[in-house]
Amino acid sequence: MEQRGIVTELGNKNRETTEKNTLIRKLRVWINQLKDWLKEATAKPKMPKQPSDMHREFNSVREQIVKKEKRIEVLKKNIEQAENYFQHREIYKSYNEQKPKHKAAFYEEHRWEISLHEAAKRHLSCLVFDTAKPVPVKVWKAEKERLDGEVRELYPGYRKLKEELRQGTKNQAQETPQRKKAARSWDMER
Repeated sequence: MEQRGIVTELGNKNRETTEKNTLIRKLRVWINQLKDWLKEATAKPKMPKQPSDMHREFNSVREQIVKKEKRIEVLKKNIEQAENYFQHREIYKSYNEQKPKHKAAFYEEHRWEISLHEAAKRHLSCLVFDTAKPVPVKVWKAEKERLDGEVRELYPGYRKLKEELRQGTKNQAQETPQRKKAARSWDMER
């Protein structure tokens, strides 16, 4: 009957259903657009970790590096003093074997070497409590080399974390104005 131009009740229901379905499709599209907008507006920069976790990890790595570097400095000092001790030991023995009237002249002639040996002896006596044991120079050198290697392995990760933190703080600083702008544009659209 509709084809002949006569309006029927069934035809009216079909037209009404078609209009409702069209409206529902439009609403779904609009809702999906709103969801996408909300994701963009509330989404933080895609970082693998939260800033607080990154700070914690960065500080942990930095503390490890500082601790190892301090130990390396102590080992360098110990090794240097041990080398001074062994290098000038013979001169110091000769100084102690001198007769009293020649001792002052010998001391003036070798003042630098004797002073280095005495300083090294004092330093090492604080570290090596048993004088019968040899000074563990080889152990110190091995530990220093091991720590140097560990620090070299930690530095790339440290630099990467430092750069990520820098980027994270930049993104946070830029993020706040973007959120305000997005909120304003949403209010204008409504």
